[in-house]
Amino acid sequence: MGWNRGRGSATSGVPDVPTYSALLAHVAPVFLILAVGWVLRRVRWLQPESDASMLRLGVYVLYPCLIADTILGNEALRDVRQIMLPIGVGAATVLVGLGVGALVARLLDLTWPQPARTFAFTSGMFNYGFIPIPIIAALFDRATMGVLFTYTLGVEFMLWSAGIALLSGHRGDAWWRSAFNAPVLAIIVSALWNFTAIPLPGFTQKTIHWLGECAFPVQLILTGTALHDAIRRGWPGGLARTVFVGNLVRLVVLPLLMLGGASLLGSSVELQRVAVVQAAMPCAMIPVILARHYHGDVDMAAWIVATTTAIGLFTIPLWLRVGFGWMGI
Repeated sequence: MGWNRGRGSATSGVPDVPTYSALLAHVAPVFLILAVGWVLRRVRWLQPESDASMLRLGVYVLYPCLIADTILGNEALRDVRQIMLPIGVGAATVLVGLGVGALVARLLDLTWPQPARTFAFTSGMFNYGFIPIPIIAALFDRATMGVLFTYTLGVEFMLWSAGIALLSGHRGDAWWRSAFNAPVLAIIVSALWNFTAIPLPGFTQKTIHWLGECAFPVQLILTGTALHDAIRRGWPGGLARTVFVGNLVRLVVLPLLMLGGASLLGSSVELQRVAVVQAAMPCAMIPVILARHYHGDVDMAAWIVATTTAIGLFTIPLWLRVGFGWMGI
């Protein structure tokens, strides 16, 4: 991993935690790949017409393969407690984030339902997938990665149920169909198969592994193109205060709440690691897309996402170091 863990100091007994520079080295490649996507859009090598195809490739093929490659054969995920608790923690974290976002929107006196709902949804949803995945892959073991994916199952269900209800203003009659998307189904099927302890044929495992390894760069490049498009539209007037407060909520208030909750879990070290990494995350990217679909404030969502992501290059290593020290892991 690049540092000594678990030894601690002779006087305090607290495990050593990675330095800021060591953590920054693990986070930086994620942002460099985002920058590649930005440049590819800038020079028009990746046109907007290709976005939908790339998104489908990632969501329906690459990401499910990455999930299956991580869960299948993972003995740590044959313990029911290692599955149900991460799901519950992931779901609870989203509900807390949406609740805090809605409260702050009221305090800001934003117009209800929009743009207040967009603010609550955007600031409350953290980037639970493509930034945490490579960070956890670099810092920890396969068992921790497996817990991450079960954690995201709870996040996905809350995103497509409570999150959509908040953003749209109504529950909708088909949210459950969205909740059972390809990544969620991959988690469920892989977890059930993993309980059987029946190995897949070697060539099948290798195929899944190769496809899964493509998930990181493809989706991060696509995210970089989306950020380029948002910034290119320019800074809309009257958003400075809202974007600033959105950054405070996502990068200061919610990390403190999430780390405080994680410290009370008394759970496995794998789940504590996941909780610390998730607490450090900027906003998720998906609010930009969903704000457009549900007639929200797209510019607000785009700029909160863009600014928290950019600032996250510096705050993610900081919060990881604080979190590892806080948890003693």
